[in-house]
Amino acid sequence: MRRHLHPSVRLVKYWLGTVWGDGHKPFRSYHAEAVLHGALSEKLEYAEAMVLFFDAAYQALASGARTPDPGAPGAPGAYVDERLEDDERRAARQAVAHARTAAHAAAEQEDVDEALDAWVEVFGAAFPAPSTSPEKVAASLAARTAGVVGAGVRVGSGPPGDRVASVAGWLDELPEQRKYARWWEWLPARVRALEGVSLREDRTIGRLGAEEIDRIRDLRAFVESHGIEPEDLLAYVAFAEGGFGRYRLAAIFLFPPDIASPRVYCLDGPRGSAASEHRTSEAELCLYYKDDPDERRWRPEDGLRRLFDLARRHVTGEYLWQRTGAWPVEEAPHGETEPARPDPSLALPPLRKPGRNEPCTCGSGRKAKRCCWR
Repeated sequence: MRRHLHPSVRLVKYWLGTVWGDGHKPFRSYHAEAVLHGALSEKLEYAEAMVLFFDAAYQALASGARTPDPGAPGAPGAYVDERLEDDERRAARQAVAHARTAAHAAAEQEDVDEALDAWVEVFGAAFPAPSTSPEKVAASLAARTAGVVGAGVRVGSGPPGDRVASVAGWLDELPEQRKYARWWEWLPARVRALEGVSLREDRTIGRLGAEEIDRIRDLRAFVESHGIEPEDLLAYVAFAEGGFGRYRLAAIFLFPPDIASPRVYCLDGPRGSAASEHRTSEAELCLYYKDDPDERRWRPEDGLRRLFDLARRHVTGEYLWQRTGAWPVEEAPHGETEPARPDPSLALPPLRKPGRNEPCTCGSGRKAKRCCWR
């Protein structure tokens, strides 16, 4: 490997760690290094090198593409990704596609501070000086961030969506799983995109604080099972209303939503199989099968409100199933089976602000002026 590639390799490995943590990586370190090796033929600035890397990685992860092993040049059939499964390739390419878009946007910034902020969105505090001590990088960020700076103290105090940076010395004291769970601190733009106008359009949606998470048994169990603390978790609550009464719904984002699907819980009412067969645990809803058509699925660009609308439709279906023994629409299969057939009638209606006397968009049956749109 060329000597001048080493700093870029560190950045790429850091990015891999922020996306997949210490668990199974569909885009493995050596695969990424091989792509980097093939993409860069000369010494470049970090920004240009990273744009070239993500462009090359996006092509290398395309269906049918193969990446030659730089450790065995010219050897027939020597590829670093020959064991990469199709679903792993798709997951890796999706993550690369997001980073690629962000990298191009960052490289186009003319203002140095704005460019640094944009690169931090991709890499965290490691960019643009991976060989500089974390303390110096954190100090540089802190100098441009509102808040009180001190040893082991977080810079800034706003909720996700605010521009918040973390002092590297404080983060370094946390276990790896806690660092990754706090992705919302160093990727605030993704949180803003997730929330969008949902919190304004649906007043039942709110961010859960650490104390609230700790009080809710299902969320506390989730936190404990993942080795994190309540203050590490990005979670939201909303309400569903209908013939069953009023249920609390919770959406958990352990990782960025473009990397891993959120977990959605119904915190009230019947639990487990007594609620329906469409649950993955006592409280977690199985909203859709991984390969279901778009009208049955939630995508990050749909935003929080759409996610909770799917959950509301789901618990309404559970209620009807409990009363009649029949699911109100064709049931999506579970487990490793064929995905459900397309059914455009299941698509959620376009988002719009209802008239004051129209039914509220949350599905409660009340008029909008007396519910979420007061």
